Amino acid sequence: MANFSPGFLDEVLSRTDIVELIGRHVELKRSGSNLMGLCPFHHEKTPSFSVSPDKQLYYCFGCGKGGGAFQFLMDHDGLSFPEAVEYLAEKAGLEIPRADRASPESKSRNRLALQMLDAAAQAFARALHGPQGEKARRYLRDRGMPDAIVRDYVLGYAPPGYGFMQKVFAGQGREAQTLARLEVLGLLFRGEHGYGDRFRDRLMFAIRDRRGQVVGFGGRVLGEGEPKYLNSPETPWFHKSELLYGYAEHRDTIRRRRQLVVVEGYMDVLALAAHELKIGLAPLGTAISERQIREILRLCDAPVFCFDGDRAGRQAAWRALERMLPLLKAEYAPRFLYLPEGEDPDSLLRTEGGEAFERRMQRDAQPVLQ
Repeated sequence: MANFSPGFLDEVLSRTDIVELIGRHVELKRSGSNLMGLCPFHHEKTPSFSVSPDKQLYYCFGCGKGGGAFQFLMDHDGLSFPEAVEYLAEKAGLEIPRADRASPESKSRNRLALQMLDAAAQAFARALHGPQGEKARRYLRDRGMPDAIVRDYVLGYAPPGYGFMQKVFAGQGREAQTLARLEVLGLLFRGEHGYGDRFRDRLMFAIRDRRGQVVGFGGRVLGEGEPKYLNSPETPWFHKSELLYGYAEHRDTIRRRRQLVVVEGYMDVLALAAHELKIGLAPLGTAISERQIREILRLCDAPVFCFDGDRAGRQAAWRALERMLPLLKAEYAPRFLYLPEGEDPDSLLRTEGGEAFERRMQRDAQPVLQ
């Protein structure tokens, strides 16, 4: 466990402006000596969330949440205390004074890895809009996906063949070292005849962690082929059972609206967003984990689970229910929305529209506990 000295914690806080930190997520307006805004932790129409520049503290008179800069990151971003301290220390340009801190070499490797993952996302995005991306662009048009969604969620395309990633990173350091790094990041695999691209001829979805950093990818096959969806393998940055697609993009909206819809796939999340419902999250596969359910319940106490209207979707709903029941407390009110046979959120949104889908949720979602 991290052991930060009181003096170091005070130094981090002295270099952190809580108004600037919270102001990235909450619109604050001056009210006397404090600032007020709508609470990011519960739904409200009248601002009851107060931030004190003098005391460097926040408090919500509606739900009772309050604290300082570290606590805000823990409550809002789901960071642990050491993660919150390290995040603010890094922003302030302070060195972590503890024996078990990562070495400068380790930090440099981590930064490089995240930069390479982001560069890969940008390369996939460029390929989507290039000559080879026509099939993927047509697929997105047929699904009614607006250009703004394609841009904002950094959708991309992995061309066919085995040399795309090697071309993207050609000339960046020693070739053998670069190829080895790309393998560790899950972008290449090594076969009998050398390295090849893991993702080929697939629509690409950039997957972000809680801090909004690209840590991996999901790829949907275009045309025939298996598997239909392929995710990055487990890496030091990508842990499938801990991540939720859409979390970084939708966290603030979910908290503000106090609405969350858990859906089965990437396209369901994007279809909701395309209909002004930026409240969708998806596990990276149908087998939702206990950790993902804990994260969902921490973010919203009344989520709606809405999986596909087929046998696999019903099985996914049952597994989610089994994992959720031991975690439920009195303040939680999860519901399940069962869709008509053969339908999924994406298809219903295209035929019904966003408002009708919201009405369906309000009308038909069944509570877990009655």
